[in-house]
Amino acid sequence: MEEGPFGVAIMQVPYMQRGRAP
Repeated sequence: MEEGPFGVAIMQVPYMQRGRAP
């Protein structure tokens, strides 16, 4: 699991994008 600048956001929103969540 790659936690980028939006690592936490990916865990909350149904986005499997690597730190590219809106």
